[in-house]
Amino acid sequence: MKYICNQCAKVFQADDITIHYKKNHNGLEIAAICTSCLDDYLNKTKINSDTKSEEDKRGKMVRKW
Repeated sequence: MKYICNQCAKVFQADDITIHYKKNHNGLEIAAICTSCLDDYLNKTKINSDTKSEEDKRGKMVRKW
């Protein structure tokens, strides 16, 4: 089976690709990522998750006024 990388749009065999499933407000999103684009994708998702966790912490802070 062949897959198309979501980042670089090249065609790869199933063994050379990583499938990432994630849930968002639109439903389930499936991302197929090749090994050369995987590091960039992981850094991007880590930055997004760090930002989200910081926003969650700010929302849970007790207000003093």
